Amino acid sequence: MSKRYRYKHILRLLATGALAGVCSPAGASGLQLMEQNVTNLGAAYAGTASLAMDASTGFYNAAGLTRICKEQIALSLVGVRPSSKVDVTRATDSNGTNMTNVPGSTRVRGDALVPGVHYAYRYCDKLAFGLNITSPFGLKTNYDINSIVRYASTRSDLRTYDIAPSVAYCLRDGFSIGAGPDFVHADLQLDSVSNLALPDRSTEVRLSRWGIGGHVGLLFEASDCTRIGLNYRSQVRLKTRGEYNDFSTTTPIHTNASAKATLPDTAVLSAFHQFNDCWAVMADAQWTHWSILKDLTVTTGSNLTITENYNFKDTYRLALGSSYQWDDCWLFRAGLAYDRSPVRDDNRNTRVPDSHRTWVAVGSRYNFTKYLALDVGYAHLFLKKANINNTGPLINGARGGAINGTYSHRHADMLGVQLTWDLA
Repeated sequence: MSKRYRYKHILRLLATGALAGVCSPAGASGLQLMEQNVTNLGAAYAGTASLAMDASTGFYNAAGLTRICKEQIALSLVGVRPSSKVDVTRATDSNGTNMTNVPGSTRVRGDALVPGVHYAYRYCDKLAFGLNITSPFGLKTNYDINSIVRYASTRSDLRTYDIAPSVAYCLRDGFSIGAGPDFVHADLQLDSVSNLALPDRSTEVRLSRWGIGGHVGLLFEASDCTRIGLNYRSQVRLKTRGEYNDFSTTTPIHTNASAKATLPDTAVLSAFHQFNDCWAVMADAQWTHWSILKDLTVTTGSNLTITENYNFKDTYRLALGSSYQWDDCWLFRAGLAYDRSPVRDDNRNTRVPDSHRTWVAVGSRYNFTKYLALDVGYAHLFLKKANINNTGPLINGARGGAINGTYSHRHADMLGVQLTWDLA
């Protein structure tokens, strides 16, 4: 077995292992995750639909696959560490009774990893294929089981897996189109504490389901130095099924549960311009149709109905980045972004305590050989202080778990690495 064939075999095994492990998303604006590669992380995800630098372009704009000259695989991993604290001035239990241990405060935990697997194959001058395995939506907020917000929530965990094959075709010089289906699987867990029937006991909802959507992208190369990209990803409707567990100390309840949800569609307009052999700039404008998510209603086999209101609004994200090619081996990146939250101030809850954010990012790429490159990126997110004035979930028509207070000391750090290898 030749060394080159052995490396190719090892990488394909790594890709298979990563596919099995795409399961640990982290929160972003709303429930959306930008961190599907590290190539764009250092530029605050500016130029996502126009950069077309490696196989990860299949997720951000499948039309960019026509610019990948060889068979290629990219493996990425982004670690996210958020920090936040909620100061509570008023809280109620599940029965709507005011709690006595207020005012008080508790911290929010949500460390997570976002992996990605990207593959591209150039069939001929005009035709290319890609496969991207990502986690485009996610949520992770954890509170202590005895915290002051326990009747509203203790754990919220959304994990999505998107398996997206793509085909890209160069219609004519400088103009390409790419498209494909998205096979999306969602796992949702919602935990809290209930005292509807004393004493306190933990409750959990576990739901999962597959859904199908699609994506289409266009790439226009105005010149050798300028590219414009447009990408659209469709909605994904999910009819989830699972179980509801009430861990009562006397008669625990275990029954089936179901809920309907829709993941939003997004549109991205992106531009890239190379000034000279060293300097380049890129920009992004993204719109997300979050207003389709009004609420989430879980129905259980024990005739229990739990409704949480979200009333999200549509959002936009703006990003600007730059890169500098230092020499044949080193490339450096930097970027800024402003990310609007879909959460309205009067609908913020403990599960999605989101607010507007500003990104500052830096990164680099090092080419070990003409076949192998390593990307490293870091971003710091500044999140706005945000008030919460939530009446709590609606359980069989009754309100409980209300929270009034303020989320403060908010920021997040992201650190990612990516290995990109030309296999042929």
